Amino acid sequence: DEGGQDALAKAILANRAFIRHEFMSYVMSKVISMELRNDSRGIDHEQDEELQKLTALQSTFVRVHIAFDIPFKDAVLRAETILRNAVGVEESQVAGVLEKSLRGKSSLDVNALFAVTYAALSAWQERTKKEGPQAIPQDTVRKIRAAATCLDDEKSALSSMVAPE
Repeated sequence: DEGGQDALAKAILANRAFIRHEFMSYVMSKVISMELRNDSRGIDHEQDEELQKLTALQSTFVRVHIAFDIPFKDAVLRAETILRNAVGVEESQVAGVLEKSLRGKSSLDVNALFAVTYAALSAWQERTKKEGPQAIPQDTVRKIRAAATCLDDEKSALSSMVAPE
């Protein structure tokens, strides 16, 4: 029913980080094998309740992927470009580059920049642990920290754009 599919869509959205590509592949292969089985037995697909449930699950996965994952992936790609541009200027100009790049953009774009910025900081911290601070371009790290500060600063126009979730 429609309410059950909406609840399922919400559950998938809330837990999509845990629902792996392999699971979706499993559902797809199960649907195909059930369809082939039904075809060989002369059973109408519409009459197979288990197949209908799996097909609805598959459809829900696809809807969630199209509605949420693809737009966020695209926003992350845009955010990577914005952060790359910010790292390419003087540290004092980072905030201006971010504000100019995000002016008129959606909260999804700002949240993607937040995620990309903190992922970059985390990656540099891990690399520092493995290779030592001498192997790390400190100027780049300072600029990424400046971007993070801009996103975190309550007085910053960007800070108010970052959604609390």
